[in-house]
Amino acid sequence: MSGTSWEPVCPGVVTGRFTDPSEFLRALDSSSAPWEDTADAWIFRGHADASWDLAPKAHRPEPWRELAGPGERFFLPTAAREQVRLTAEENLMRAFRVALDTSGIQVPFDYNMPGNVNGLSNDKLLALAQHYGLPTRLLDWTRQAPIAAYFACLRPRDPAPDLAVWALNAAFVREQISDGSCQIIQTTRFDNPNLHAQDGLFTLATLPTGTGLDHTEMPTIDEILSRKASATGHPIIRKFVLAREHDQTLMRRLHQRRVTAGRLLPGIAGAALTVRARAIPVWSQGSALLVAA
Repeated sequence: MSGTSWEPVCPGVVTGRFTDPSEFLRALDSSSAPWEDTADAWIFRGHADASWDLAPKAHRPEPWRELAGPGERFFLPTAAREQVRLTAEENLMRAFRVALDTSGIQVPFDYNMPGNVNGLSNDKLLALAQHYGLPTRLLDWTRQAPIAAYFACLRPRDPAPDLAVWALNAAFVREQISDGSCQIIQTTRFDNPNLHAQDGLFTLATLPTGTGLDHTEMPTIDEILSRKASATGHPIIRKFVLAREHDQTLMRRLHQRRVTAGRLLPGIAGAALTVRARAIPVWSQGSALLVAA
């Protein structure tokens, strides 16, 4: 961590900027200085654009726009009351259950039972939907920092100057947050291969217990924890930022550690993405002449 300047963003949240991908990975390593003997307390999340905040898909308009047909009106969570958001999200999960059954996929009985997320379907169903691209109010994290770095390397749809890995002190959330405003959600892995491969778990930011459902507020994890930061003199959230120009070098470092799409996204899609991410000129590996179509 030498040479890296950590700047406070708000109470409990600090940002460090890195100029070298190898140093970036060393800083994320559990044996490095900032973690000391608390490495197991932290979880990690990668953002392809460092400007993105810690807001889940269900609380952003873009995923709902993608679900709508051309020219159709789409749900706008930022303008809705909490009760309306819960209804929209639950309707989506109900449609997901039906689609799973229609596709011949077994739907476990407990997917229809209440879970740990008040007002919504079972958290196992939410976790599965989240890992397959549907908008939920869960936010993906991993216990393995290199896995978060891999997802940060994936280039966003719109150009971004920096990528980022967020680190969150999950132990603080479990031990200090008692009003229900921030939770750690861990579901079973046997029915979610992506969750297992990515050593994943989730956070849930919500309105505190007792808050009415007429509120339109949608707090993010960092906003909630910043308000609670007075309970500790140490950072609760660390944000590691690296210039996007270094993403291919960082990806090669991760491939050397066997952190690849093939391992993190089990199946054919992950294998194909592994080949694409390597950026290897395959035509140089054989004698056949390749001609562009």
